Amino acid sequence: MLHELGTGNGSANAGANAAAPYDPGALPLLSHSLQGTWEHREDRTLTVAGYQATGGIRGAVAATAEATFQAFDFVEQQAARRLLLRMVQIGDGVADTRLRADRNTLIEHSPDPAAASTVFDAFAHARLITADEDAAEITHEALLRAWPRLRGWIDADRAGLYIHQRLTDAAQRWDRDGRPTCALYRDTDLAVAQDWAQEPAHHDDLGTLERDFLVASQALRARQQQKSHRRTRQLITSLVVLLVLSLVGGGIALYQANHPRPRLALSTSQIKTGDTYLATASGFSPKENVQFSWIGPTSNNIGVFPADSQGIATRRYLQKDPPGNYTITVNGQTSRRTASAALRVVTGSGDTPRLVLSTSQIKIGDTYLATASGFLPGEDVQFSWTGPTSGTLMTSPADSGGNTTTGTIVETDDQGNYTILAVGRTSGRVATAALQVVLDRN
Repeated sequence: MLHELGTGNGSANAGANAAAPYDPGALPLLSHSLQGTWEHREDRTLTVAGYQATGGIRGAVAATAEATFQAFDFVEQQAARRLLLRMVQIGDGVADTRLRADRNTLIEHSPDPAAASTVFDAFAHARLITADEDAAEITHEALLRAWPRLRGWIDADRAGLYIHQRLTDAAQRWDRDGRPTCALYRDTDLAVAQDWAQEPAHHDDLGTLERDFLVASQALRARQQQKSHRRTRQLITSLVVLLVLSLVGGGIALYQANHPRPRLALSTSQIKTGDTYLATASGFSPKENVQFSWIGPTSNNIGVFPADSQGIATRRYLQKDPPGNYTITVNGQTSRRTASAALRVVTGSGDTPRLVLSTSQIKIGDTYLATASGFLPGEDVQFSWTGPTSGTLMTSPADSGGNTTTGTIVETDDQGNYTILAVGRTSGRVATAALQVVLDRN
């Protein structure tokens, strides 16, 4: 139990542990665990078996959190989800952690302050959150990993939570600095935040400050558009020009009304570095050029590709950028339509492709096996060789674990040093192994 709490064991390491900083979440964790152990006691004795029956500290914390949540009505459960997620720092390529949040923002700026206050008090009473006069935080990181419901909330909408987290940070900086115009959202940031806020699932997730920030950003954009319109109107010198502009504007409006809203669909919402994904943009003008780009830890253009006769443009992209949360954006070069989608990139180092030969040296006429691993499940893997001669051995599909083998290969090439290659036809992954061909092993 002390090991799970991270408090040391009182033995030779006691001196080192004594210097560790005090963790205020350790005592509540101990309380949860002892309560669960008491409920599984034998007569009046606490036992190791009773402690293990609770699932340890993590199991006890999860049980307490779920019991507290189940005691809420529907409105309070929704408030509980919003309150807890505001106290989670969504990791950008790293593990999620607890976040110290302003208490007034958690309660007074929530859509239902009364329900938020009830939920806050219940979680505080259950020692699942720790609070003082100004701020509150989840008592211990263990709750983020041990409670399946909270873990599920985070994983179900990680990209949306990351957008909301960036919006909250921007709104708080704006308010803290005196609400200057220069701190407001513009262009892509505003478009992404608006798309997120307009989704029905996120309607009640905006706090008062965040809503004020978005309204102010939209008002700034409207003022900028009005200035642009005034400059345009100053150039209009005749009724003919006004008529032409009216006809053009009516034609554009009619065209947009008769065409579907532009959308961007990705083949996956999460990808490993080194893998590929397919981006499909729809709702654009037939044959118009569509620009694909991304923003995130890095930003750049993927390229410009023509839409087909149905207004659909596709692009398969090899993800080489560092882990993090990205927004993929498409823009119609003629219609000026735009759409975006969220993509999370995680490290792919655990799936490094490998090629293993049954031998590293072989005589002409002998046989060997080549086994490849670390490829995409079901993708075709092409085996080939280079050296004094070169050519293709075969193509074999990977199994559900990303592994495949060539079967028996008869070596008929000239003596010399060769490189055997395995290349994934879908992922583009490459693995190599060296093979020496000799006349006689001796």
